[in-house]
Amino acid sequence: MVDLFNRTRGWALFIGILAIIGSCFMILGALGVIFAGSMMASNAGPGLPAGMVLILGLFYGFGGGIGIFLGVKCIKYSGAIRALSFNHSTASAEEALDHQRVVWKTVGILGIIWLCLFIVMMGVSMFSTSSIRY
Repeated sequence: MVDLFNRTRGWALFIGILAIIGSCFMILGALGVIFAGSMMASNAGPGLPAGMVLILGLFYGFGGGIGIFLGVKCIKYSGAIRALSFNHSTASAEEALDHQRVVWKTVGILGIIWLCLFIVMMGVSMFSTSSIRY
């Protein structure tokens, strides 16, 4: 059983590091979007309203924060597997599985939220475009 955990340790560490790096880029992008939104507020012109751009940037930053959380959990999972490979205790196995459980639970909850938001946005777009006259 410990060998199976060890085979996933490197991948968990790799995915955790990638998630943190990608999420840092997301947060930098969110800061750029928020900065652009503040510039749009000073130059009122055509395009998205500045408040909408700010909200978009905040959502993007929130997504980056969630990615960092998941990356840290993957790295902790990798560390718990490393501890398990040294002491072969049941407590270490339970700790590793608990870190993995948190990752998949968070991914599942985010999947449900994404699906609900997708359905709501489809409904909003259908009803908002139905009043357009050509």
